[in-house]
This record gives sequence, structure tokens and C-alpha cells, in this order.
Amino acid sequence: MKTRLMMAAAVAVAFGAWADTETVGGYTWTYRITGDTAEIYNSSHSAVISPRPTGAVTIPSMLGGKPVTSIGDEAFFYCSGLTSVTIPNSVTSIGKGAFYGCSKLTSVTIPDSVTSIGEEAFRGCSGLTSVTIGNGVTSIGYDAFFGCSGFTSVHITDIAKWCCISFHGSYANPLYYAHNLYLNGEKITDLTIPYGITSIYDGVFYGCRGLTNLVIASSVTNIGDSAFCGCSGLTSVTIPEHVTNIGSQAFFGCSVAPKAFVMMSWFPPNGITAHDGTNGTILDFSQDQPFEMSDLQSGNNQTLIEVFNKTSI
Repeated sequence: MKTRLMMAAAVAVAFGAWADTETVGGYTWTYRITGDTAEIYNSSHSAVISPRPTGAVTIPSMLGGKPVTSIGDEAFFYCSGLTSVTIPNSVTSIGKGAFYGCSKLTSVTIPDSVTSIGEEAFRGCSGLTSVTIGNGVTSIGYDAFFGCSGFTSVHITDIAKWCCISFHGSYANPLYYAHNLYLNGEKITDLTIPYGITSIYDGVFYGCRGLTNLVIASSVTNIGDSAFCGCSGLTSVTIPEHVTNIGSQAFFGCSVAPKAFVMMSWFPPNGITAHDGTNGTILDFSQDQPFEMSDLQSGNNQTLIEVFNKTSI
């Protein structure tokens, strides 16, 4: 037996990782060391914390003398008694299904240190009412917030960073359920995309029904697929001169006509490529004036009906 344990340890060292446990805050944590960092980890894909938590839990920032940088896959899988969790600033990634099925979790703050949130990370957390997404997050995986039907608010502190998050599918964005985005504690209704942003990523405002007025900065050239899909509260949209691409279903579900208008102060010589979900459509405008949506239904030019995916007129 001793020989087998020594061989296992040797293999772990050879691959630069080994598992261990440590008791912190009344809980025993399972983790593994890789290089100079620690990951909360359990190879059996059961909870990494013992006993199974009830109430609030603070994830330790150090285990085995190393900073905890990762919450591993399924780390808190179906820890249904967990009501709140504090994630330390040492963590940079949250693994696949990390909090899957934690149905009593009511709120979570993702610190600025986190750059990626894995697939299904918070799937089935139906008790969640709010989430704060840190400025460091650049990628959120498929179905990360699927089933989080209790959401009422999403909180951020930097709109420019939010515009550049890669959301992998509609359920990756908590706005799908929450519908309301808060910037530094204030609900966003009138939104100006700040200058310096060149691309609004796919689905970043998906389902943001609280948004009523939108002004896009002159630096923006691309509006991604489904970027404002489901923003049914929009009453006006201002699109700048240098936008050359509007993605598929970018404004799907935005029932803004007839009061809303799209102001385009300048039109590229070759028009704007607006995708309707099948083939690209060239919007060959050359006029220098705002357009009432209802005025765009006739004429020789293609109309913005394709941009709004036939829902706004």
C-alpha cells in the first residue's frame, strides 16, 4: 500500500499537480496544487467542501500555502444549502458547473480578478436575485445562468468592459432573466456607449428591457449578433457614422415603432451591411437626416426592417 501511494505521489509530481485537504473556516477543503497556484478540486466531481455547506461560505484565498486561483468544475455541485458565497480576489476562473444546482444561493459577486466563468457555472441557481460581474470578466460559457429565473438585477461598474464580454449563447447573459442592468448602483435606462469602443459584442444587452434610449459612440464600427435582442423598452436608437456591420437579430424583439427613430448622421458610400439571420442586406442610404421607422417601409432602398428582424414596423 505504501509503495502504491508513493507511486501515485510521484506521478502527481511528474504532472505538476497533487490533491490534498485543508480545514479552513470550519470546513475541510479538497484542492490540488499546480505550480504556484491552488485549485479547489475534487476528481470525483462531488462537493469539494465537507461537511456540505449551509448558509454563508467564504472560499479561502490560500490553500496549501498557495493562492487559490480556480474554482474547479462542479466544486459546489448541488450544494442546495448554500445561501451566499464570498469569492476571494485571488480567483481568476470559475469552472464548469461550479455552482450547479445551488438553488438557495441568493446573490453572488464575481470579483474583478475573475476572467472566465465556465459553462453551466450557475445553472439551476433559481434563488439568485442579483449578480455583480467584475470588470475582469471577458468570457462567460454556455448556459452559465440557465434556469436562474429569480434574477431581477445585474450590477457592473464599467460599461465599456461589459460591451466586450464574450457571451456564449443567450443563457450565458444573466440579463436574459434579470432584464435590468445597473451601473454603479444606478439602473440604466438612457445608455450612451462610450467613445473608444469599436465593437459591441454579441448579446451583451440581450433582454435588457429597462433600456429606453440608446446612443452609440462614433468609434463603434460593429454591432454584434443579438446585441440588443429583446430590448423591448427601447424608444430611440442613435447609430453613428462609422457603423458598417449590424449583426443577425441585433435588435430582434425591439418593438419600438412608430415613435422610435434611428438617427444616422452619415452613411458610408457602400451602405451598411445588416444581417437578417440568413443573408446580408446592404442598406444603401445616402440621406443626412433622422428617419421615422414608419418612413422606411417604402422606396427603392432596403430598409431597417431587416435590422430589427421584422418586429419593429
